Amino acid sequence: MAKLKVYFENNEELNVLDPVWLVVSFGRGKFNWSAKQLYIPLEAPYSRVMRGEYLEEKIISLRVIREDLKHDMMRPDGFLIDIQSMLLRIKHMQKKQQFDHFEIDQFIIQMADIKDVTNANIARYYDWGF
Repeated sequence: MAKLKVYFENNEELNVLDPVWLVVSFGRGKFNWSAKQLYIPLEAPYSRVMRGEYLEEKIISLRVIREDLKHDMMRPDGFLIDIQSMLLRIKHMQKKQQFDHFEIDQFIIQMADIKDVTNANIARYYDWGF
């Protein structure tokens, strides 16, 4: 199973921690690229990290964009990542820069995109302010 990290930043004006990114880590070569979709539950355990603690340089990351995310009608307490959509973007990126997508270690998702897709009150899943 993937490991989840939520990167927060301090909102000094409201005196709360705001989520910035959800990072889904698999490890190099361990993601199943033949899957059509990946379900991410909102209630999954996660590690809490501050934004200043940036990602390690040796880890290869891929940003999951809003268009890759889908609402899951059957499981409303989560969302789907459309792997086929991501593979199309990867194919386009590989024309400009040679890399093997099997070497990608993790996905990075903006929390605002998750909120848009789920239309859920995601604050109940995490101790953050949105």
